[in-house]
Amino acid sequence: MKNMLKYALGAALSMAIVAPAMAQDNFPDVPENHWAYEALAKMKREGLLVGYPDGLYRGGRPASRYEMAVAIHATYERLKGLIDGLQQQINDLKGNMGQGGGGADAALKASVAQLESSVATMRGWGDDIANLKRMADTFQKELASLGVDVEAMKKDLADLQARVSKLEKNTFPVMIHGDANLFVMAGISQSNRAGVTVDGRPVGVQDTVFGGGVYAPVGASQDLSVFHEAGLQLSGTNETGPKWKATLAVGNMIGATTGVAAPLAGPWSGQAGTSVGSPFLEGTTDVYFQDFVVSWEDSLMKQGFSASIGRQGVKVSPYILQKPDNTPYYKNARWDSGEYTMDGAKLGFNFGAGALNVFAGRTNNRTTTNGAELTPMTVGATAVPFAVGGARPVGLGGGAMVVDQMAGATLNIPLTEKGGLNLAYLFMEANTRGVGGANRSEVFGGDAKFAFGKLNAWGGYSQSNLKNGNANVVNRNNHAWNVGAGYDGGKWGLSAYYREIQALFAAPGSWGRIGLWWNPTDIKGFGVKGNLNLSETVTLRASGQWYKGTGKFAAGLGTNDKVNRYVADLGFKINDAWSAMVGGEWVEWNLAARPGFAGGKPKELWYNLGLGYHLSDNAQLNLMWQVSDYDSKGTAGFGLFATPGNAGGARATGSLITTQLSVKF
Repeated sequence: MKNMLKYALGAALSMAIVAPAMAQDNFPDVPENHWAYEALAKMKREGLLVGYPDGLYRGGRPASRYEMAVAIHATYERLKGLIDGLQQQINDLKGNMGQGGGGADAALKASVAQLESSVATMRGWGDDIANLKRMADTFQKELASLGVDVEAMKKDLADLQARVSKLEKNTFPVMIHGDANLFVMAGISQSNRAGVTVDGRPVGVQDTVFGGGVYAPVGASQDLSVFHEAGLQLSGTNETGPKWKATLAVGNMIGATTGVAAPLAGPWSGQAGTSVGSPFLEGTTDVYFQDFVVSWEDSLMKQGFSASIGRQGVKVSPYILQKPDNTPYYKNARWDSGEYTMDGAKLGFNFGAGALNVFAGRTNNRTTTNGAELTPMTVGATAVPFAVGGARPVGLGGGAMVVDQMAGATLNIPLTEKGGLNLAYLFMEANTRGVGGANRSEVFGGDAKFAFGKLNAWGGYSQSNLKNGNANVVNRNNHAWNVGAGYDGGKWGLSAYYREIQALFAAPGSWGRIGLWWNPTDIKGFGVKGNLNLSETVTLRASGQWYKGTGKFAAGLGTNDKVNRYVADLGFKINDAWSAMVGGEWVEWNLAARPGFAGGKPKELWYNLGLGYHLSDNAQLNLMWQVSDYDSKGTAGFGLFATPGNAGGARATGSLITTQLSVKF
C-alpha cells in the first residue's frame, strides 16, 4: 500500500492532461463561426444573458436569426432594467440625505453600498453594449418583427454606452484597501510561577531579563507587550488584460528585537513556526510584502486556464501543505490564511469538472527589511520526536531540513455529484544539507470527501519521504491517515473520526495540537466534536480526543501511553454589538512506567474568558483573559520554566490578558 497512492497519483495526473473536455461555458447550439458567438458567450458568463430554461438558445441546431433576435432583446431588457434600478438607487440616496436618525442613516448606507456595487459592475460593460448596438443593426428586421422599437433601443444603447464610457474614464487605476491592528498582551505570574500559553511561551515574567534559565516572575505592568501592524492592499482596476495585486505590511510583530539575548530574538518566528520558551517582546519596526502577484486567465484548446506569477500564497491541505496558525491570540487574515509565501508561479487547468493546478517557486529568503524570514518552512524527521523521559515535544520547528524551493501539483477529480477526490504531490529541496544529510523531501497523498444531504464522510492518506540526493533517509513509519463522518442538522452537528500519525511523518502541514504539542506524531486514536445552538443567542461547542502511542519505537510512545484532550466553550450573543465566550481546554497524560522511566500523569489546563465589541462593520474590539495551570507531576522531561521557588519548572500557573483593536478600510 505504501507506493500505491504515489503511483495512482502519477497515473491520474497523466490521464488528466490528455482528457477531453466534458463541459463548455457557452450555449452548445451556437456555431463558433458566427461573429456574435464570443460576444454572447461573454454576456452569458457575466449573467446578462441566460438563454432558455434548458441552457440552450433552442434545439440541437445552430440558432436561427429569429432566435438570435430574441436573445438580443432579452439582453437589452436586462441591461435597461439594471440601469433603471440604478437610477432608483440614486433617487433613494438623494431622498435620504439630510434626514438624520438611525433608520435614515441605515437606509443611506445601504443605498450607497448598492450604488457602489452597481457602478463597479457597469464599468466592465463597455464592450457588451458596443456588441449589442452592432447586433441591433444586424438583426434589425427580426427585432422589428418581435414588436421592438429598434430605433428607440439603439438610442438607449448609445446613451448607456456614453454613461459607461464616462465611468470607465473616471476609474482610479489603483484600488486601495487595508487593515490596521493594535494588539496588547500582558502576563501575570501566580504563586511565584510563570504561566504558559498554548504555544509554549512563558507569561508573567520579566521579559528583558533572561539569565541562567531562570525567569523573574512579575505582574502585568512589567510583562507588557504592545504590537502594531498595518497592511495596505493594492490592486489594479483594469477590466481587461492581466490583473495585479500587492499587500504591503508594516509593524513590529516580526522584526528582531535588538540588544537582547538569542532566546528573545523576535516576537514570533515569522508567520510559521513557534518561539517556544521565549517571552513576548516587541520587535523593531519592520516592512514586508506579503504578496505581489500578476495573474490572468485565458483558454488553451478550448479549455480554460489561469496563471499567476510573483510572491503569492500556496497551500493544499492540513496533512500535505498548510501553514500553522502560530499566533493563536492574534487574529488577522494575512497571518491566519494557512498559506506559505512563495516567490514563483502557479498554473491552473480545467478539464471539464476537474482541475489540475501546478506550482513552483522559492520558499526561503523571502525576508522582511530587517532580515526576518516571512514564512519559514522545515520538513522531515529522522528521530522519534517524543523520546519518553527526554525533551517535551512542543512547537513546530526542529525539522530535519530547511526548504529553499519546491514544486507541486494538485488534481481535483469529481467522482459523483456528491463528492470528489483530491490528489497532491510536492517535491522540496534544500541548498544546505540538514540532519542525516537530507537535502530533498517529497510529500504525496490524497483525500476524498462525500456529502449526502446533511451527512458527510471523508478520508485521507499522506506520506513524507526524506532523501539525501536519490538515497532514502526516511521512507518508513512516515505516513498519516484519517477517516471520519459527520452530520450537520443546522441547529446542531456531530462528527467522529479516527486517525493515525506515525512518528516520522513530517509534512509541512497543520493538523492540530494536543495542549502544547503542535502537529503531534506517534499517536493513533479517536476524536469527536459537536456543536449545539441552545438558543438564538447561546451556542455550545465541544470536542474530545483519545489517543495512545503507535508502539513502533521503544523510545517513543507505546500503546500503553495515553493522552486525552477535551475542549469546550459557550458563546453568547449579548446584543447586536456585544458577544462573549467562556471555555477551557484540558489535556491529561498517562505515561506508563518502563525501565529507566518512572512514568507519570501530567496535566495541562487553560481557562478562557473572551469579550467582543462590534464597533462598526469595519472595526472590532476583542478582549481575552486566559488562566493557565500546567502540572508536570514530576514526570521526567515535562518541566517548563524555572523560577525562584519553582526549580525545574514543574508547574506553570499564571494569566494572560490580550486586547486587539482591528480596523479595516
